[in-house]
Amino acid sequence: MNRKSISILVLLLLVFVIAIPAIASDTDSPTILCGKCGEVKGSDNCCNADAERHDCGAIKGSPGCCKIAEDGKDLTLCDHCGQVKGSDQCCAEGAEICDHCGKAKGSPGCCLKVEKENDSHNDHDDDDDDDDDHDHDKM
Repeated sequence: MNRKSISILVLLLLVFVIAIPAIASDTDSPTILCGKCGEVKGSDNCCNADAERHDCGAIKGSPGCCKIAEDGKDLTLCDHCGQVKGSDQCCAEGAEICDHCGKAKGSPGCCLKVEKENDSHNDHDDDDDDDDDHDHDKM
């Protein structure tokens, strides 16, 4: 190999070393809600035995509270709208969009990846729901 070929190979190697991790970090894995507790699968609070439970069986205030089915199957959320992927509400036309995260307001994925001042899921300033951390009637 001549010197020019080696230089080109080294340059290509550097480009791949820098570019491949950047590409991989841009693609998030889908958000999956645990079918047993309603929390994001694998999160610190997932299936927390000490967490307060809601009447629906999920952890109170979790993204899947009042949205998980009794069969206990995990739910995959749509990356675009935040609704359960493949459901009737998924990417529905006319859905109100959240100003904070850009997903369907009130969806299980609404504001999941947005840092908030408090821990309650979907606690928007303009919600009139004072008796609970989430609104059961929006869905």
